[in-house]
Amino acid sequence: MKVLELIKHQHEKSGGHCGLYLVDLKKELNISQAKLKEELNELYTKEKITVCQGIHGKLIKYKL
Repeated sequence: MKVLELIKHQHEKSGGHCGLYLVDLKKELNISQAKLKEELNELYTKEKITVCQGIHGKLIKYKL
């Protein structure tokens, strides 16, 4: 699952302080918004990610 790999990489790179914005994920993966939303909902349901409000929108973070 490429989405989780990107989120986890950002978590490790920032020491858990930063997440990824939806736009950045969509741009990096080059997938449709619907497909990204589907994968993020699945990860959120499985409690693998959290969603926080950032300055510029929703931030997706890896959940330990």
